[in-house]
Amino acid sequence: MSDPTAPDNDELLFQAEDPSDARSEDAQPSWKVLIVDDDETVHSSTLYALGNVTVLDRDLQFFHAYSSSEARQILTSEPHIAVVLLDVVMEQDNSGLTLVHEIRETLK
Repeated sequence: MSDPTAPDNDELLFQAEDPSDARSEDAQPSWKVLIVDDDETVHSSTLYALGNVTVLDRDLQFFHAYSSSEARQILTSEPHIAVVLLDVVMEQDNSGLTLVHEIRETLK
């Protein structure tokens, strides 16, 4: 039986809401979504599919990275990214997997 507190557990964890993220007193903050892919078509297709979607009465706000280094920069400078849509193979065959490891181990 696996330990549910182990760091390699894929359980979803939700960070406490920060009231300073709110756009107005009544509005909910946007869900921040980072798209990481070296193919522009993926970025535009994702915006086309999800651009007008709301989740739990919150809009989606998109951030774009075209390499793992751009993604790393956004993740360290932009707080509260809710979802990362990540291409595993970009500059190198393991760029995305290396970024996943860094997100889990370094950025937490």
